[in-house]
Amino acid sequence: MIKFLYPTETCTLYSHYDVLNTGADEIIEVASDFTPTSGPMTARSLIKFSNEDIFSNFSPTNRYTLNLKIVQSMELADQVEIEVFPVSESWDNGKGRFSDREVIYPGASWSYRNEEKETWSSATPSEYDSGGGSWFHKYNDNLLNTEHTIDIIHRFEKNTSDVSLDITELVNFWNTSMIENNGIILKFKDDTKKRCGNLKFFSTNTNTIYRPHLEVGVYDFKFDPYEYTSNNVNFNESGSLDSGSLDSGSLDSGSLDSGSLD
Repeated sequence: MIKFLYPTETCTLYSHYDVLNTGADEIIEVASDFTPTSGPMTARSLIKFSNEDIFSNFSPTNRYTLNLKIVQSMELADQVEIEVFPVSESWDNGKGRFSDREVIYPGASWSYRNEEKETWSSATPSEYDSGGGSWFHKYNDNLLNTEHTIDIIHRFEKNTSDVSLDITELVNFWNTSMIENNGIILKFKDDTKKRCGNLKFFSTNTNTIYRPHLEVGVYDFKFDPYEYTSNNVNFNESGSLDSGSLDSGSLDSGSLDSGSLD
């Protein structure tokens, strides 16, 4: 069985509009580009699903696939990669739009993560921040004394396609409270070091059917070897065949041909 979960919050963080909130936009963007007017430009997107949706539908056997519908792609580099990480701090979606280009509404931006204008920061070596969000890139299991790298990547080859990413690992972290559910950040790999291009996706605010969503593959198959149908053959307590277990019409009088026994 397949279930669909839709995000409650989406917005884009722009390095060249460092205090601009875009929480009401119909589009989210991932970019690592250069413009003649603004110079280097980096864009990363935040997506969050509610705890209620995530936890009420959780099962260890489920598979969680993030699906994003592309609106536009521009000048993508060869074999460019998109990364997904769990956000390490809370953030406010806000009501701003990119087209405003003015700081009208407070909320998440490149510099700030909420309406109180608290900056993005990191508190542990497993977190990463550079402005433009903060996220976990590895998980330390203190019980087993092991370290797990969080490495969820979608690679574009020669053709641009819609994005489909298995984020089951992240959902498991959220459900077990190893990592708080602050959503995910979507970005190009090495987006501050090289030119990767520009990708636009539909956001949760779109008026189309192409909202981002989690496709939850629910394993609901049940096998019960002791479940009988009305046509099952039954045995009585002595172990012999119950005379009533075979319907009088189950064996046709013509089912044995008189010539079949020599």
